[in-house]
Amino acid sequence: MLLNYIKIAFRHLVKNKVYAFVSIVGLAFGIACTILITLYVSDELSYDSYHKDDDRIYRIQSLLNMSGEINAALSNMALGPTLLEDYPEVESYTRFMSMGVGTEMSREDVVLKEGSLMLTDSTFNEVFTYKILHGKEEGLLRTPKTVVLTRSLARKFFVNPADAIGEQIKVNSSLCEIEAVIEDIPKNSEIAASGFLSLSTLPEQVLADFNSDWFRIGLYTFVKFKSEIDEAAFDEKLAAVTDKYVKPWAEANGVDATVDFSMTPLDELHFADGFDYDLPKGNMNYIAVFSLLAIFILLIAAINFINLSLAQSSKRAKEVGIRKTLGADKNQIAVQFLGESLIITLLALILGLAITELTIGHFNSISGKDFTLANVFEGNTPVILFSILIGVGILAGSYPAFVLASFQPLRVLRGYIPNGGGIGVLRKGLMLTQFVFSIFMITGTLFINRQLNYIHEKNLGFDQENVVTINLPRDTVVTKRLNPILDQLKADERVKAVSNTSMPTGQTGELMFRIESNAGELKEQPIRVLFVDDRFLEVLELELLEGRNFSQDRPTDAQTAFVINETAAKTFGWGDEALNKRMQWGLLPNGGAANDGNVVGIVNDFHFMSLHSPLEPLALCYNPNAGTTISIKFKKGDYTQVLDEVEEKWAALAPNHPIDLNFLDESISANYSEEKNLFSIFGFFAIVSIVIAAMGLFALISFSVQSKIREIGIRKILGAGSMRIAWTLLRDFVLVLVIAFFVATPVNIYLMNEWLSDFAYKADISPLLAGLSLLLALLLSGVIILFHIGRINRIDPVIALRYE
Repeated sequence: MLLNYIKIAFRHLVKNKVYAFVSIVGLAFGIACTILITLYVSDELSYDSYHKDDDRIYRIQSLLNMSGEINAALSNMALGPTLLEDYPEVESYTRFMSMGVGTEMSREDVVLKEGSLMLTDSTFNEVFTYKILHGKEEGLLRTPKTVVLTRSLARKFFVNPADAIGEQIKVNSSLCEIEAVIEDIPKNSEIAASGFLSLSTLPEQVLADFNSDWFRIGLYTFVKFKSEIDEAAFDEKLAAVTDKYVKPWAEANGVDATVDFSMTPLDELHFADGFDYDLPKGNMNYIAVFSLLAIFILLIAAINFINLSLAQSSKRAKEVGIRKTLGADKNQIAVQFLGESLIITLLALILGLAITELTIGHFNSISGKDFTLANVFEGNTPVILFSILIGVGILAGSYPAFVLASFQPLRVLRGYIPNGGGIGVLRKGLMLTQFVFSIFMITGTLFINRQLNYIHEKNLGFDQENVVTINLPRDTVVTKRLNPILDQLKADERVKAVSNTSMPTGQTGELMFRIESNAGELKEQPIRVLFVDDRFLEVLELELLEGRNFSQDRPTDAQTAFVINETAAKTFGWGDEALNKRMQWGLLPNGGAANDGNVVGIVNDFHFMSLHSPLEPLALCYNPNAGTTISIKFKKGDYTQVLDEVEEKWAALAPNHPIDLNFLDESISANYSEEKNLFSIFGFFAIVSIVIAAMGLFALISFSVQSKIREIGIRKILGAGSMRIAWTLLRDFVLVLVIAFFVATPVNIYLMNEWLSDFAYKADISPLLAGLSLLLALLLSGVIILFHIGRINRIDPVIALRYE
């Protein structure tokens, strides 16, 4: 019996090729998209879940109030040991400090930049769970200049990672011993480091300064508790730390400031935003958007399948009547229809897995992940796929299975099909839902693209074109060997200016200053700061509005001169009297400062942070010799020959230090990689949903024309033209599409406004842009309708009247 059901099902699919193709292919694409999005969402939601006792690990943050609040993800060096000593519920702690993107590692002829190396305590593997592959299991990183590498990093220096143990490797200028090799840290980790260097490698004076100053923050501190804790109760204990240690230290050292501590559970950390100086974070809004995308696309595909099943049901009513006349009972017919639906869903699932395999590489490239097809069979994904198989199969097969199977055979064979109007309403409702989702995705893609174009076109207040930055090696001996290149660039007529300064690419540090008020008093104020030389303004083509620039002829500028932006002058209430106002940084506990001077110049406002942040007060400090980057402003024209010459000379002078060259406009563009990924993913799935919906619309119109072919014949005999007939038959589709637009657009505008709230500068959401999505949908529908108008035009009315 089962074999007979399967034979009948496949015979039906072969006979109805359009129905089979649209149902299987559309559903397959829907399943493939659902798989990809499920992998992405599951990965984002599982950050750090692989650590043992992850529910007992917390990060401690600092809220500093120094004439302005800084809510930092960092804390000071003394906090971890203090918590371990004072509170018995603390099992262990560990601290991490980033070594920066310019960190250089070398061994023999292998030299590379390693931006994800971190300094840490010997307790790092007590708090977190890292699998040690080679080397000793305990006592790691207890002595200065010891290092632990991940397997991937070890392979860059050794053919066999096991050979790394006991060998030495140079980290910047320090020769370090490799103590262990650990398994690669999963990408879905808060601390996604490529290796760890002992924290005690820091110079003794730096360690002493960090340990003695409660306001010198710079480390990510993690605490592991012996058991689950009452977070609110421990928050009170963190407040007690402030009262017991921080306030007495501040009073003793004349610091008019406070710092309060808070903690975040490890399993919530990936989406904990709002902290300054934090590691890269996920976006829960994007998770919600992608989850909705998965639901929308699957529903669009499922609605196609269900709608086509409903359209087929009227054609199969007589088949049901004949089967019941020949002795088939209601249950047998129901099983037949449900079986057919499940077979189609199963075929779609198999094809969906194949599509996933073909597209997963592209999806990885736009999402930043590295999934494989094997990941589909891990976690909750198999459960989701099984649910799709059963759920969609039963939904699509339920009407023919339970409704058609209950028809009285004689009445059906005479041409009577009950509840036809109800089927029509249901089909229109499903089609409306499908169009709403499709228009939502089209409009969302257009809005995201508009914001990205706005970001790209917005005037940042400086000229980012034709600027190239080259990161210098950390090895000062090598850097001195490269001086001839700098001299050559400065003398080259194709070069406009050269600055020994890092350019503003969206990440600018903040220091505590004292500034002179209009009343003549000094007050503390955190200010964004850039350390520059006298050519910085020229490289970026900034406008000096008042005063003067820094000068090599004034060496005291490094301690006594400041250039500020317009926003600083306004924010500090100086207005037109900003010049000569007193400023200090490098503040000392006795009220003095290492750098004490006056404002000598004011430059135009420019966006030194990304457009996610509003313009802030900025101080430029003169330090011509501290740069680890050279920035070159070329004159307009082709400057590739100059770069080729630089690279050739660099290779000759520093063969073991590959040149690290970047274009400023590309570095700035990297600030919006998350939004670009969102656009790519949204756009990719929008196209898929549109194709699925278009396939369904094509098939539905085909069935509509097919089912009304006798009506078409009669209308043509009575003199109706093809366009009029087409409009009569197809106007319901257009009406549903317009209604879907008015349903989807308000929701889309609201959600886009929520997304744009992450930007300080954003494009206007124009109703015309929403209208464009309707126009695109109508154009696509129009193409499909025109095809069917051609079919209607070719119908012979005589043959149509004989059609059964």
